Amino acid sequence: MDTVYITGHRNPDTDSIVSAMAYAALKNALGQREYKAARLGQVSDETQIVLDRFGFRPPMLISDLRTQVRDLDYDTPPSLSAAATISRGWQTMQSERISVLPVANEDGTLYGMLSAGDVAGYDMTSVRDPRMGEIPVYNLLSVLEGKILNEGGELKDVISGEVTIALPASRENLMFSSKDSIVVCGDQPDMIRRALELGVNCVIVCQAEVSPELLDARTSTCVISTPIDAYQAVRLICHALPISHICNSRDLVCFHLDDYIDDVQDAVLESRFRAYPILDENERVVGMLSRYHLLRPRRKRVVLMDHNEKAQSVIGLDQAEILEIVDHHRLADIETKNPVYVRNEPVGSTTTIVANMYQEKGLMPTAKMAGLRHYLRHRYVQVSHLHPAGHRRGHPHGPHCQPLPGGTGQGHFFRHLRGRQNGRRHAPHGLQGVSHRGPQSGGEPDHLHGLRPPHGPEGRVPGCHGDCPPAAEAEHRGPDDH
Repeated sequence: MDTVYITGHRNPDTDSIVSAMAYAALKNALGQREYKAARLGQVSDETQIVLDRFGFRPPMLISDLRTQVRDLDYDTPPSLSAAATISRGWQTMQSERISVLPVANEDGTLYGMLSAGDVAGYDMTSVRDPRMGEIPVYNLLSVLEGKILNEGGELKDVISGEVTIALPASRENLMFSSKDSIVVCGDQPDMIRRALELGVNCVIVCQAEVSPELLDARTSTCVISTPIDAYQAVRLICHALPISHICNSRDLVCFHLDDYIDDVQDAVLESRFRAYPILDENERVVGMLSRYHLLRPRRKRVVLMDHNEKAQSVIGLDQAEILEIVDHHRLADIETKNPVYVRNEPVGSTTTIVANMYQEKGLMPTAKMAGLRHYLRHRYVQVSHLHPAGHRRGHPHGPHCQPLPGGTGQGHFFRHLRGRQNGRRHAPHGLQGVSHRGPQSGGEPDHLHGLRPPHGPEGRVPGCHGDCPPAAEAEHRGPDDH
């Protein structure tokens, strides 16, 4: 199941972090378990304190949503050992219906690439040059479905020599005359005796029995019996070699799971290979990439929280699939390839929108999550006006708030939410009847002393650009919070 990232804006503030976490929890609680909260920068000290207070860890950090190799539906064929036989490699390609296989070392790292062209080229060469290099006896027995008949053969680990079929003929016209030979014969006792007397490396007896007299002879020749006919035996002997003898292990072009598709396409255009191995962070082979995998790459999926402006979003957003946008700011320049769900409300924070979603779904948040959202929403009580449009570049409006003490938790969270929807506000004890704009003149009530942010000249909030009403308590965003 592919992950859907729920992310706020760059230089995230507390609202951006908490709204992403709360919305991911809501989605997952509704049975859609692939949602994961993310952030686009380091959390501030204030946000970290809030998360620590309620026992949460910051969401995962992401920096780029460009399509990577790991996002592709690449092939995952089996990786063969470099010691596997050519016959095994060919059978694997036939069963998997592929023409290229990765060859791996014992630790899973890349050794080389075996293609159908490598096998065909080797077959054509072996017709003209029937000499075989060192073939492990175990490989030979495997491809021939054979067994060793004499004690001398048990002592050999590898066999080499020129492959010869001993046809019925007089002894003077025998085609083999060198010890460095692999003789293939049938029910021909004279040929077998001649080969044993000469001391050839191996005698392969096809579909025949060998007399005990010949098997008891003192010789270093390996005698093997096989149920396969002579023609097939000769071809299979060639395929008993390890694939390390014929596979390509030089000038390989490979990619890693974290490589971006933009870079991969450039490399593919500059090479002529049919397929490319894919490696993980430990250089182990995990799959194969072909050109057709690049035609329709699978894009990462994302939900945008607390922003809808490309400049404030994650790098590579144009290569991602936007599923939803939940925000409380002005509409900006985000473009999507498909219709998406958009929820934009003129409220003080995105967590307010998420809180309404919880109630609409009839879902009670966990105590910790309710406390986290309540702390953000009710630490400052919103007043009835917003900044006029164009208050500050990139920040068209923002809530003026008054800090309040108060409880946290599920019950307090929904009681306050229902109170707002009924046209009233549940102010904490001691604040009933106090204007949310603060006192119009004179000193500050004793129970609010130390809770209000300090005022600048003429009672304005520091950082206000001149259009904030006097004595309005606001939680202003910094220039890097959006």
